[in-house]
Amino acid sequence: MPLHFNFQAVIAITNITRYDLYYRYQAVVSLVEAVETHYPGEQIDWTLVHDAGCTCDDTELPHHVTSRDDIEKLITTSFTGLLSSLPGPPTIITISR
Repeated sequence: MPLHFNFQAVIAITNITRYDLYYRYQAVVSLVEAVETHYPGEQIDWTLVHDAGCTCDDTELPHHVTSRDDIEKLITTSFTGLLSSLPGPPTIITISR
């Protein structure tokens, strides 16, 4: 199954480089090929594969897409204030996708 991907669209809305995007894409292609090799001729439920990789909980994953403008606004208004109120720089910061 060939994967079709609009690289230009992703590059336009993110800060990812072509190099990084290419290698991430290739990792997904390799995963798809490996799964299809182990289950030849079967219909694969890719949503199930995705959900299984995201959580081990027994609840649905949240499904909300935030616009880039909203993310930038939240970072400048809330997140920056939170960071400045800390006694020192954080060791690591994680942001959910």
